[in-house]
Amino acid sequence: MKKMKLAVLALALSGIFAAGNAMAVDTTVNVSATVTDACIATTTQDITIGAIDPTTTTGTISSASHPGSTPGQINVVCTAGMVVNFSGPGGSVPLTGTTNGDIMNVVPILPAGPATPGITGANYTVNATVDQSEYTGVSADTYNGSFVVTVAP
Repeated sequence: MKKMKLAVLALALSGIFAAGNAMAVDTTVNVSATVTDACIATTTQDITIGAIDPTTTTGTISSASHPGSTPGQINVVCTAGMVVNFSGPGGSVPLTGTTNGDIMNVVPILPAGPATPGITGANYTVNATVDQSEYTGVSADTYNGSFVVTVAP
């Protein structure tokens, strides 16, 4: 019986020593993340061209300087370091009279690029001009229209 107890004790002690002699090992876990180029563009102010009196106004007028006018504003937020350019219609944009249906064309003036708005964003001014031949050739009315500004790398 004593031999059996000694054998059990020897086995138990050998298990303790074996467990105590286990070695710690390290392994490396790799991590990867991909940040993509992305932009968000939002119109924060539409273009308005103030009242045009064709009997006293002459020449091409601009939303940047004509009395009662406001330039448009777009806010652009992009991935840090991303460089963008602005594009839009290649020529004039038709505005349609709300009552009479006459058409008066305006020419969009887009922000100069390239630009780097960054992740905090930046505001860019968009204007429009209207030539004298356009506003003297239409009836009195309110004219509306729109155009798309593309912000791209």
